[in-house]
Amino acid sequence: MKQSKAASSMQAQLMTLLITADEPLQPVVLRQHLAASNPQPFDLDGLLINLEAALAPLGLRLKINQAGVRLVLSPVQQAWLAQFEPQRTPKLSRAALEILAILIVKQPITRAEIEAIRGVQVSSSSLQQLKELGWIDQQGQKQVPGLPYLWVSTDKLVQDLGLASVQQLHDELVARLAEFKQDNNGLNPLEKNAAATESAKIPLQ
Repeated sequence: MKQSKAASSMQAQLMTLLITADEPLQPVVLRQHLAASNPQPFDLDGLLINLEAALAPLGLRLKINQAGVRLVLSPVQQAWLAQFEPQRTPKLSRAALEILAILIVKQPITRAEIEAIRGVQVSSSSLQQLKELGWIDQQGQKQVPGLPYLWVSTDKLVQDLGLASVQQLHDELVARLAEFKQDNNGLNPLEKNAAATESAKIPLQ
């Protein structure tokens, strides 16, 4: 169905608002902007539906949620574009790196066991960062009082590091730890406050 000149003009204005916006726009904001130059009543929902239909062949779509309305790439175009983006190594905190190393060597392992090895409390933010990267995940619960979750590394971690298997990752890490301990009078870089927490620690090897 052919749009009226006024509807086409408002659709173009709506497209302009969405393209130039740095963040999602609430429907009330879109209505206010369109009404400023279009005194006649109009159907915003209808304009959005028509605009999305016009955008689909161009690899674009409208993302509409509680945050508002935003113009985004379609999933197909996002996947196509991703192949040209350089792989970025995420920046992890020292705590997150230590937690990851312990987990790789001792998995499956509970949060409390990681804390016993390190001698300090495990930050929820460090675990969450590793989980958001898809590098660790929960796998069942340990059959002890409290039923704590068991944490393991994932296939994605192995793939992101360019290794063949979890076992290869484990073996390389154990070898590096052994070299470090030999060069540093037996000091384990993953253990903290050794004197104060010796009785609570779980040996890495």
